[in-house]
Amino acid sequence: MKQSLSYHNRYFRVKQNSDTGELEPGLIFHYQQVGSVLTCRYHGGKVVQGQLIGTVDEEGTIDMRYHQVLQSGELQTGTCISRPQFNDHGNLELHESWQWTSGSMEAGSSILEEVLGILPGRLKMGLVVIRTEQLDSLKDQYEGLGIKFQYHRHGKGPFHYAAEIGELVFEIYPTNSSNPKPDSSTRLGFSIDKTSDRLAALPALGWEKCAERKEKSGAITYIFRDLDGRKVELYDCEILPKNETN
Repeated sequence: MKQSLSYHNRYFRVKQNSDTGELEPGLIFHYQQVGSVLTCRYHGGKVVQGQLIGTVDEEGTIDMRYHQVLQSGELQTGTCISRPQFNDHGNLELHESWQWTSGSMEAGSSILEEVLGILPGRLKMGLVVIRTEQLDSLKDQYEGLGIKFQYHRHGKGPFHYAAEIGELVFEIYPTNSSNPKPDSSTRLGFSIDKTSDRLAALPALGWEKCAERKEKSGAITYIFRDLDGRKVELYDCEILPKNETN
C-alpha cells in the first residue's frame, strides 16, 4: 500500500488536550515512520517516559497504541485515532480521539500541531535575518507562504518584522548604512502544503517562479524569487518518497 502522507522525522507538539489527558501543551513528539509503521518516544511534564506505535493508512490517519509512566509511578495505556488536517495557514495538525485502556478508562480528544525548523540532535538553528528596502511588501510576500509576522523592535533598534517558525525566529529588517543593500544572495527553503492554493497565489504577490525540480524521492521542489531576488525553495510536504511503500 502506497502512503500519500509521511510523518517520518517530523515534529509535533501538543496544542490542546482534554482535561482527562496527561499530556501538557508544548510537549514535543518526534515521529519516525518506515512504510506504514509509525513509532515515537516522548517525555515531559508529568510523563517520565512514553512510547507509541501505530499504522498509517492511505489518507494519513494513524491508528496507534501508547503506554507511558508518570512521575507518580503509574503506568498508563491507551488507544488513539489521529487524523491529519491542514489549518487556515496551511500548517499540518493532527486531530486525535483517544481512549484510556487502564485506570479511569475515560476518553478524550487533543490536537497536535507540526513544529517546523527543528533539527535532529542538539544543534538547532534559532535565527534567520534578511534585509530589504521594501519592508512591508516583502513581509506580505512571505506571509503568502503561511508565515505570520509581528511588527517588532529590540530596545532602541530598528523596527522590523519577526515570525516564529517552530523554534526558528525569522526576521525581516530594513537596510541601513552598515547594510545598504538587500542580501539577495541568501537562499531560503520552506515546506508548504501545495494542495492549498498557495502556489497559484504567489505570482500575484510578486513571487517569480524560476524552476521546479523533481527529487529522487518523488517530491517536487519549486524555486521562486522574491522581490529582492533571493531564491526560495518550496518543498512539497505531502509526497512520500517512492520507496516508502508497504
